[in-house]
Amino acid sequence: MQKILKAVFLSLLVVSTACISVAAQDRTPPESFEIFADWCLNQTRLPPEEQHTVDVLLTISNTQDCERANRVLAERTELNLNQRGIASLSVWQSTARSHLPPTP
Repeated sequence: MQKILKAVFLSLLVVSTACISVAAQDRTPPESFEIFADWCLNQTRLPPEEQHTVDVLLTISNTQDCERANRVLAERTELNLNQRGIASLSVWQSTARSHLPPTP
């Protein structure tokens, strides 16, 4: 009985470790996102406040298509985020930086 319990415990340990490893590999850290489409395509992995920012920007761009929204937002010269309940600007900050002209 003890051998069976040890085998079950060891099996569960191996499976859980493998799952954690796969989950960790599947996550791209938000710091590496360079354009809005990156944030948008990975929205389900973001914290709630960043998910909300992505939702707001999708609404502003008038589309749910991440690539199209990226193009629309890249063409904007102004963006009114007043009264949108945004708590995190990291999504927009990285997106805006990627569209700035290179410094001479």
